[in-house]
Amino acid sequence: MSGKPVSVFKAMAFGLALVVASPGAHAMWAAYTMEELIFSSGLIALGTLTKITDDVRTADGGVRAIGTIEIETLFKGPPGTKSARLDLPRPGAPAKSTDIRYRVGQKGLWYLRQPAAVGDGIYAADHPQRFVPYDRAGPQIEDLRKRLEP
Repeated sequence: MSGKPVSVFKAMAFGLALVVASPGAHAMWAAYTMEELIFSSGLIALGTLTKITDDVRTADGGVRAIGTIEIETLFKGPPGTKSARLDLPRPGAPAKSTDIRYRVGQKGLWYLRQPAAVGDGIYAADHPQRFVPYDRAGPQIEDLRKRLEP
């Protein structure tokens, strides 16, 4: 060493910089292109999360909460679909930094994917781009109409 004492402040600042710069320090999501989002979604709809049922057993043996989305406009999915079931973490369960929490009353554009492990007819909105609040969804709704409606 050079014999110069390092201040505690400088040492703490250096340590903090290492933690913030490390790849696992915070959650990050890779952005989807619109094409990827549409392709990876089994159901795309404008709708409202109307209820959450707690403690439902899923096909993978887990206990989850299942939300119900009442659909107003269906852009992609089985014709005539009026509602969709959404896999959610149980309310009050320990959360990971990457968990997305939805609440009853949220209205917007849902890009839902169907994970194989959860079960038939249950979808996931497990990426921030998979839900767009209604007040910000206008441009995407118009884009979807151009792309998906005959």
